[in-house]
Amino acid sequence: MRIESRRHHQNIVPTASADDVVREMYAAINVRDVERALQCVDDDIVYEDFNFPEKFVGKAAVRKLFEESCSGIPDEMDFVIDRATTNGPEDTSV
Repeated sequence: MRIESRRHHQNIVPTASADDVVREMYAAINVRDVERALQCVDDDIVYEDFNFPEKFVGKAAVRKLFEESCSGIPDEMDFVIDRATTNGPEDTSV
C-alpha cells in the first residue's frame, strides 16, 4: 500500500513523519475510529492498495473505504505494519 499527499499534513502534529501519520491512521482503524483515522488524511490523498484495482483519490473516497472496511471486518482483526518505507517526508509505503 502507498499513501501520498502533495502538501504537508496539518491535522496531526506538524513535525510528524509520513511513517508516524500512517501508524496513527492504522491505530485508529484498529479501534474502528474512522473519524480519528481521517484526521491523518489530507483532502488530496492518493491511497493505493494492491488489494484494490483502483487508487482511492481524495478524502471522500478514503472515508468510504474506511467506513466499509471498519464495518466489514471482525472486531478481533487488527492491521499490523510489518515494514514501512519512507519515500520522503510526505510519502510512505507499508
